[in-house]
Amino acid sequence: MFSSAFTASSLRSPNQASILIGQYISYHGIVDNITRDMTGHKLYLFPIELQKAGYETAHIGKWYMGNDPTSRPGYDH
Repeated sequence: MFSSAFTASSLRSPNQASILIGQYISYHGIVDNITRDMTGHKLYLFPIELQKAGYETAHIGKWYMGNDPTSRPGYDH
């Protein structure tokens, strides 16, 4: 549960990236909901660490950080 979280944008994609990597928008480079390049595949998401610790991970729902069908980093499913 996030009892206290803040992001610097009202847009979904930059907020999603900030929550998944814990960094400001100016660092991770996801700045809008329109660009659909490979930037989202280059982010070091916290689920990568969960995988390393032996957890099986999954992402269910919308993913606005890249518009291709390949697997997202850090997710098994």
